Amino acid sequence: NYSAKNEVKKLKIGYFKPFFEGDRPNIKNDQAVLEVLKNQGIELHPLELKTSINAAPLVSMLMVEGAAAFDELTRLDLDDQMVAQHRNAWPNLFRA
Repeated sequence: NYSAKNEVKKLKIGYFKPFFEGDRPNIKNDQAVLEVLKNQGIELHPLELKTSINAAPLVSMLMVEGAAAFDELTRLDLDDQMVAQHRNAWPNLFRA
């Protein structure tokens, strides 16, 4: 069980290594997060997810679930008040 009273240096964090490799938008920011965690003394464990399952339907389900959570905000045309408004930001994906 997690306790906020635990020392940060005792944490072990697993991350999907392939996600932090290659060339994609914002990868430098994601890699910087790993560096911050390392600098705080957190033990990082690279993981690989080996599966034959196509993740695309799962992503669609997550988008639908997220859109449902903000349904009222979107219907009231208040989603432009959400902080992130860039091209691939959640509010714009919900509107689409």
